[in-house]
Amino acid sequence: MKMKKKGIELSINFLVILILSIVVFGFGISFLARIAKVATEMELPSEEKFYLEACLNEGKSVCIGTNRRVAKIKETIILGLGISNTIGKDTFSVYNEFKRAVLDDDSSFDSDSIEDNKVPDTLEGPKEVLIEKNENHNALLSYVVPLGTKAGEYVYDAYVCMDGTAENERDPCEKHGAKVYGGLHKVYIEV
Repeated sequence: MKMKKKGIELSINFLVILILSIVVFGFGISFLARIAKVATEMELPSEEKFYLEACLNEGKSVCIGTNRRVAKIKETIILGLGISNTIGKDTFSVYNEFKRAVLDDDSSFDSDSIEDNKVPDTLEGPKEVLIEKNENHNALLSYVVPLGTKAGEYVYDAYVCMDGTAENERDPCEKHGAKVYGGLHKVYIEV
């Protein structure tokens, strides 16, 4: 009789471990599928690539594709910023900074008074881009809207800095010890 109890106990333990293993395996597959989905979403649509290429071929040094997007909570937004190296320097820094928000309830706040307000997060900080002379590069500007973000319009400054001294104190690159390349571009995210 004792042998049968041990056998049943062993079978139950085996089944419990088997079920737990299948559940953990399922979570792993789900996690990998989400990562793969985000990785494929982190690419510019072909229309935006075409627009950026055409804009840069017109002689502009920096172009932004779509600068206004509507986003839902927990949604990731990808925008393109095209850079054309016409000056011979090859390292550029891309910045993407929150500036201000105007909420649907007519209140507003800026980067100095965020406090408890949630804003769409930029997924990357400043990044350096290496571009050969007379070549073009498309940088990605990415935003994710966190839970608790209030409805309204969120404004960001997107700009490219290069080595050198800023020409005036209004130059956004001045605080980074550089000067702006291709001007300041506004990005509007409406939640």
